[in-house]
Amino acid sequence: MSLRDHLRRVCLITGRSQSPRRSGKSGWQPQLESLEDRMLPTILFTPQFGPENVQHTLGNLTLENNPPVHMIFWGGNEFSNGQGGPNAGALKFFQTAQNLFNGPYLSALAQYQNSLGQVQIQSIFIDPSEPGNPFKVDDLFKEVNWAFDHLSVPKYDAVKGVTPLYVVVTPPGIMDENGDFGLHRFGDYPVVWVSTSGSFDVQANPANQANIDAATVVLSREVVGATTDPDPNNSAWGAAPSPAWPNPFHDGPVSEFEDNEARNFTYRVGGVNGNLVQSYYFDPSINNRNTPKFYIVPDGYVQKFLVNA
Repeated sequence: MSLRDHLRRVCLITGRSQSPRRSGKSGWQPQLESLEDRMLPTILFTPQFGPENVQHTLGNLTLENNPPVHMIFWGGNEFSNGQGGPNAGALKFFQTAQNLFNGPYLSALAQYQNSLGQVQIQSIFIDPSEPGNPFKVDDLFKEVNWAFDHLSVPKYDAVKGVTPLYVVVTPPGIMDENGDFGLHRFGDYPVVWVSTSGSFDVQANPANQANIDAATVVLSREVVGATTDPDPNNSAWGAAPSPAWPNPFHDGPVSEFEDNEARNFTYRVGGVNGNLVQSYYFDPSINNRNTPKFYIVPDGYVQKFLVNA
């Protein structure tokens, strides 16, 4: 749909003219007009390959009740200020993550389980050593265990009944043994890994915003998976893709809300200066055939904008 068509639809809904008002005698006539709230819509993407089938195993682990998230930046050359603390780039990404998850992005997950839908980005740590490239997934857990002992990162059993999430961020170009640049896994605790595509220091170069955007897409996706289904061997929430989906076994016969077609859709929450995130699957009335299903990016407003292409 063209921009002109979108404008015409908005005008039909609001009852406003598409053109500025004219005076019959003197041409253009300026007029004062009250400002309206510039509300941003929740974005809904229509599945192009049919709805997915939500599945839930009662009693398996989910990260509930606003769990703490601890971010470990692994790589002194990229993230350290030289005195043990974060440099401008690491601090920028940490603050970006706080802004993202303090917002409504995860809120639609409460549709599946009331205790889901929130996390709190709580602390930042810098490991000045450098990760191997490529590295094994086991190295992520070794890194977090090292951080427990040497950086005073709160341990997973520090608070009874609360399971924290650990996010490990690595320098540009770091891959795992499978060639991935981001994932989540579970051992004694859940871990998210995000590799970066370049510096996060937007003060040094505003073009580095593109690197933040790439990383928030991965971070948003993996936090959705890590909270709803932290342990793939004991799956909690998942969704089986439609038979029409062309890669049914890429993420397994039952995958996660952020997998499959959800990876095709991104949106910037919070306006032009907001955070770029990935969609996830939303079934507002679980597996009711008569209820439309969507891939969703919540932006905190009642208004909804449907993208059907």
